[in-house]
Formats: sequence, C-alpha cells, structure tokens
Amino acid sequence: MDNRVLARINNITFSLLFLVAGFLALGTNTVQAQVTNTISGMVSLPAGDVAPAGGLDIYINAYDQNYGADSGFAFAFIAAGASSAAYSLTVPPDTSAQWQVSYSCYSCSPYVGSGYYASGAAGTTTWDSSLATLLTGGADHTGINLSLITGNTISGTVSLPVGDVAPAGGLNININAEDRNYGGGYGSDSEQNRAG
Repeated sequence: MDNRVLARINNITFSLLFLVAGFLALGTNTVQAQVTNTISGMVSLPAGDVAPAGGLDIYINAYDQNYGADSGFAFAFIAAGASSAAYSLTVPPDTSAQWQVSYSCYSCSPYVGSGYYASGAAGTTTWDSSLATLLTGGADHTGINLSLITGNTISGTVSLPVGDVAPAGGLNININAEDRNYGGGYGSDSEQNRAG
C-alpha cells in the first residue's frame, strides 16, 4: 500500500479519535442548567365531602407576582366519590419569581370558584389574594396543598320580561357573583331556560 494512502488513513483515524475523545469529555464535564422547576401537591374537598357524579375538574395556576416569568398550570380531576387529587405543574427556573398558586373551579357549587395557597394557621387556602403565600422562584416546591373553600349560597330566579318566552332551543344564562372589593374569589353557575 502506498505510504501516502497509509498516512492519509492515519490522519483520518487520529482525527476521528480526537473528535470522539472531545465528545466524551464534553459529556462528562458539562453541567446542564435546570430548565424548569416543579410545584406539586394535592387539591382536596373540605373534610367529609366527596365529588359528585361526573367528578370535578380543577384548574391549578402558578403566577409570577413579579411579572418576570411565564405562568405554569395544570389540571386535576377529583373523581366521583373521591375527596382529593394530586397535581404537578412546571414553571420556568426564574430565581426572581414569586409564585402565587391558585385553583379555579367552574360550576363547583357549593365551593368558591377560586382560592389561593396560604400556609398560615388558618388553613392551606384563602379566598383573599392579598393573604396568599408566595413561593420563591428557582426551586422545586412540594406539599403545596389546596382545599376548595365552602362558600355561601346566593340563589334566586332568572325570568324573562312579562309576556316573553324563550325561543326554540332555550336560553343559556351564566350567573356570576364577584367581589367588587377585588379581595378574592367569585362564584359562577349556568342555567338553561328551556323553550316555552
């Protein structure tokens, strides 16, 4: 075999070995930054309560009170006859973030439609956002448990003006009760007024 061919083969072999050694060194010496943090816990009904037929869909949100990072969210489902469900959500690893964790539940009567994680002696959840416990950014948080808050009931009758009747197919009407002092939760319910 020609000496030039052997020299070329040796150069190619040396280059390949050099590249492989470089990749191996990169693989053992490179430390990858954490790309997300996790917030997890349980969402529960008040003691003694269980979810009705069809269960309850709960939306869990983590919102940065410093407005620096994107929010994280997850859904939890409390199955019929059960009283709790686990949740886990991911958030950016922003060390300047202050995470406010909350639940939202639509058509969850008799429970308040939203509540905020609070670690104080009064319980794990408050309807007042100003009392929410903020979680520090750049770290994982476990045991961030939320409990749906039993609300007070507002009830009544929705009527059409005298002499009017609902059209074919009926009318879907959404009723809301909102805290005008902007302190916290809301209530919501939907009813269908049937035709006739």
